[in-house]
Amino acid sequence: MPVRPTVSIVRDIIKDQLSLTEDQIWIYNQRIKIPDTKGLFVAISRLGSKIYANNSSYTGSTEELVEDQFVSNLETISIDAISQDTSALEYYPDILMSLRSTKAQREAEKYGMRFDSIPFSTADLSSPEGTSMIYRINIRFPVYRTYNKSTAIDYFDSFSNNIIND
Repeated sequence: MPVRPTVSIVRDIIKDQLSLTEDQIWIYNQRIKIPDTKGLFVAISRLGSKIYANNSSYTGSTEELVEDQFVSNLETISIDAISQDTSALEYYPDILMSLRSTKAQREAEKYGMRFDSIPFSTADLSSPEGTSMIYRINIRFPVYRTYNKSTAIDYFDSFSNNIIND
């Protein structure tokens, strides 16, 4: 079963908490043009990750042995709040608050993750837009996430003595 990406989870949380429509929030690099209307638009992307654990363990019995594998990492998620009016400036605190909401806590528990309460950075990226006068606030924040899977494996309790001698 495929793993649900962290950016999809973050998108759903922000969409729900800010009551955004489908065309107001998207995952970065999906060829979406910002409509020529006022209001808030949000783009979410995954910038990278730092793995801090990669392990496996075994549970079960000789009849049914299970290998439990997990990878824990620190993912850097980027959120761009974009608007032609001042909505990006007005709503970026709400984006931060949405990641500490009850819905965010429930999703974090469900997917084995933790949203950090303090972002790495927030920056006003409006000036590179030039004369188009688009407001753009970038928020980068850490998400700690553990991916895991369990697989039934064969258990060997006897071995043949077929050793090849040189």
